[in-house]
Amino acid sequence: MPKIILISLAVILAAFLGYQNFNSSSSIDKDTVISGDYKIGKDKTIVVRNGSKVVVKGKTEIAGSLRCENGAIKLETQGDLKVTGAIVCNRDKGDKKPSGDEQGINIIAKGDFDFEKDSVLASNAHIQIVESEDLLLQTQEDFKNAFNETAQDSGEGFRIGPLFNNIPKQTTFDNLPQLQITPQTDTNLPAVSLIKTVQADNSKRGAFRGKIGQSWGNPNDKLPGWVDLKDIPRYLDYLLFWVNMPNRTLELYDSVIFTPNGHDAKDILGGCDINAPDAEKIKDENDDTDAVKKNAMRMRARAKVIKVKNFHLFLGDGGKGGDAVTDKNCRPGKAIAGHGGNAANFKWTAQENIDIVGSFFIYPGKGGDGGKAIAYGDKGDPGCPGKTGFNATAKGGWGAPNHRVLSATGDVGGLQNIYIDQMVGGNGGDAEVYPGEGGDADKCDCKGGKPGTGYATPGKGGDVSLKYPPGVQRGVGVKDVKGEDGKAVGQKGLLGKDGSACGGDKSVTAKPSPSPKKVDTTSQNFGDQNPGQASIEVLVINGQNFPSKQFRVASPDECGALHYHADLEVSSVDLKTHMNDPNPSGCGFGKVAEIVKKTISISQEQAYVWQ
Repeated sequence: MPKIILISLAVILAAFLGYQNFNSSSSIDKDTVISGDYKIGKDKTIVVRNGSKVVVKGKTEIAGSLRCENGAIKLETQGDLKVTGAIVCNRDKGDKKPSGDEQGINIIAKGDFDFEKDSVLASNAHIQIVESEDLLLQTQEDFKNAFNETAQDSGEGFRIGPLFNNIPKQTTFDNLPQLQITPQTDTNLPAVSLIKTVQADNSKRGAFRGKIGQSWGNPNDKLPGWVDLKDIPRYLDYLLFWVNMPNRTLELYDSVIFTPNGHDAKDILGGCDINAPDAEKIKDENDDTDAVKKNAMRMRARAKVIKVKNFHLFLGDGGKGGDAVTDKNCRPGKAIAGHGGNAANFKWTAQENIDIVGSFFIYPGKGGDGGKAIAYGDKGDPGCPGKTGFNATAKGGWGAPNHRVLSATGDVGGLQNIYIDQMVGGNGGDAEVYPGEGGDADKCDCKGGKPGTGYATPGKGGDVSLKYPPGVQRGVGVKDVKGEDGKAVGQKGLLGKDGSACGGDKSVTAKPSPSPKKVDTTSQNFGDQNPGQASIEVLVINGQNFPSKQFRVASPDECGALHYHADLEVSSVDLKTHMNDPNPSGCGFGKVAEIVKKTISISQEQAYVWQ
């Protein structure tokens, strides 16, 4: 019977189940050592409470259900382990220990490890299966290092993966748990050095034949209701499917893996100057950041030999960027939504061989979508004339790009058996703006104020690209899809009410505002709704028209002639070109005598921007 030794984090390992609710139950409430063999019968449920550790010195068979409560499952099997039932652990945020315990299921399998067809290994937190307790990832820093290393184009020996994109700062296995040098007292646990691995017993091999997934397994075959898997806790930053068996063979035959998606970032509702990308970098009470949580789970496998046949790897999608919505009385309002997270990734390394002996299907995850931004400007103050309404600026989050390169090093066998499916970029987030109305006139014969202007810039959809080694194939009829750009949505503000005529005429009120309208442009300005043309004085610099009111004329000084400077960044009339003073200690933007000044016609909306 083929065996498996597998280490994973925040994933579900699952096969078809025919179980019903188990009708017999008992618990283990403290650390327990079982000197002989141990079996959980088919109709039996054992609950491990408070993170108790169970050590079985003989053989272990789980035909029923092993569950957790108020802590992780910690199981050490010194003999062979056979699972035909289920090992399930749901962790709630409330039962996270002050020490930072984030574990779900830890199995130290010193003998062979065998998942039969009708078995489940399921948790919404970390799952690890290791040869020795020394190989367990223990701290958040361990998981962070392994998570970052998975996305790096690195790794000794034979390697397939990663689908690397933006490579994080280099991390090596030096910071990860390793087996220490120990006397060879247990034939099931070969002695290992930090530098060189002792040759393993060739009879030690592992295999998994079944289904692996997150919360629902195969889309056509849901997990049974009694598994009742909860969402992955938000306190888990680094989601990792971690396989580390340096002395054994890993076989993945006739199997399916579904990995979790990244967390969606938190929305920010309220305030008048919101920058979600910056906010997502701020650590919360658990020392976590949304910027990291958005990145989907990564799979990392490390073994002596890896063999694959008829294996389907579904990589999770990146999480969505946070929405940004201002208050409605902002003076002015500015909202920048969060960007989408990266899709899942994987990397396998083997000391002696990687052999794709049968089909290996890779389904890359989708880039995360950008968040939506909504900004409001307040009504202008009363006056004579009424004051201008306040502007509203919204920028939708960018969809995550999906630029991937599949790396393979060493003599990886069977590259022609790898098939890569569709690449999909994240969708850009919409941008909505609602600028403020103009202020009302507070005296007769005075005009109401102009409305504020809205600037809506939707997020860009993520681009896609894929490169891969010779021999690797694409799925039949596969067509990669760029993420859709977001949409600009807005409503023009109203003019403020004019004052009544001093002779007694009734005041003139503004026309009602039109309904919001959608446009498909990259950005859109929503200004005064009055039609018509206006004029403005501009300086022509590098062929672009810049309103002259942004500049000041400086005396000859070092330049030797009158010239133009600007204390702030200047923009062209159409807001598409922006410049800072190119020579603040010299002639600035140029000499007055050499810069063309003229008056041009502009739309009424542009006139309100530059009033």
